[in-house]
Amino acid sequence: MRYVSDLHIGKVNPENLAFGFDIDPKKYDLATLVAGAIRDDRIQQAVAEAEPHYGENGLLKDALARYKSLAKDHSVGPVQIHPPVRPGTPLATAPQLARWLAALGDLTATPDPLPTAYQGALVDGVKHFQARHGLPPDGVIGTSTAEALSVSAAQRVRQIEFALERLRWIPPLQQGRVVFVNIPAFELLAFDDVAAAQGPALRMKIVVGRAMRTQTPVFTGVLKTIVFAPYWNVPPSIARKEILPKLRSNPGYLAAQNMEIVSDGTPLAPSASNIAMVASGAAQIRQRPGPKNALGHVKFLFPNHNNVYLHDTPTQSVFDKTRRDFSHGCIRLSQPAALAEWVLREEGGWDADRVAQEMVRTTEMAVPVRKPVPVVIFYTTAVARRDGTISFYEDLYGHDKALERALAAGYPYPP
Repeated sequence: MRYVSDLHIGKVNPENLAFGFDIDPKKYDLATLVAGAIRDDRIQQAVAEAEPHYGENGLLKDALARYKSLAKDHSVGPVQIHPPVRPGTPLATAPQLARWLAALGDLTATPDPLPTAYQGALVDGVKHFQARHGLPPDGVIGTSTAEALSVSAAQRVRQIEFALERLRWIPPLQQGRVVFVNIPAFELLAFDDVAAAQGPALRMKIVVGRAMRTQTPVFTGVLKTIVFAPYWNVPPSIARKEILPKLRSNPGYLAAQNMEIVSDGTPLAPSASNIAMVASGAAQIRQRPGPKNALGHVKFLFPNHNNVYLHDTPTQSVFDKTRRDFSHGCIRLSQPAALAEWVLREEGGWDADRVAQEMVRTTEMAVPVRKPVPVVIFYTTAVARRDGTISFYEDLYGHDKALERALAAGYPYPP
């Protein structure tokens, strides 16, 4: 009974770790289920049915077996390198690095003879390794790359186990389309069928909340509305902490940023009394649609108490960075038009041309999504890919450490 439960909903209740996933609807009547499985001689089927039915689950299990085997192989292991190391320079640990990269799959085979310098295929192997770990694939072994190369297979096993545990927390999803946002990977994946074997129909870079101040929460929602040329209704905390100080020192700040003070949707003059109303919460600041709008040309709404949504951004240069935790909590998209086209293609009358046309409109327009799409804001530092590789990412918000502590406590886990 315990095994079936752990396999189906995980060992730890995600709500105890500030994950907004409700596992109660997934819980089995364990006594009835197990007794029936024994009676009908279908224990193996009951166990198989308890597992998450996502392609990622099987891919992670394959990766887990491989890394467990690698952890037992004492002929290879992580490499300690003092950064920086640039291509073409001598490297005393080059032989160990070559064997480690070959064992990880970043080199197709161990070079023969083993290299004595950091050059050629060894550099290509490091670039592949960097790309898998969300690092700049420049071939330079800097501090972050050196740290990743020093992580043991046993530590990666734990990351994969954490990833499998979290998959079991995801609330039930109906067969069909779904959007996954993975915070540590700074990545959005859109699937045509959550239970199918094929990979994502859409994959893009994203920006998430700052690790130190404004973390993006983990939860699920349903995408119900797309808004083209949106107003940005500035959250009160941002208005008080960031905008009002600038407005008090520069009376022309609102006009320069295409912003206005409103009360019940009615624009107000930027007078001292109305600024005081903003400070007290009796009025709000919003930014009109336009090229300076912080939400860009489109936003995607999936109602939630966190007031988090997906949106475009006028600052596209941030997507050139590998670490992208710059937002106040909402999620910025590198390819918003592509997501809009993907969501609306089943709505009828929508194609790439129409989306492009609406992306440049100047007045706000809300489009209801008649076939709503589940959205899962997720957190995992290990992602198995369909090409046989696995990506590992930094524990951006410390959620892996929290899960490790919870699992280390052992049974009985808190309810």
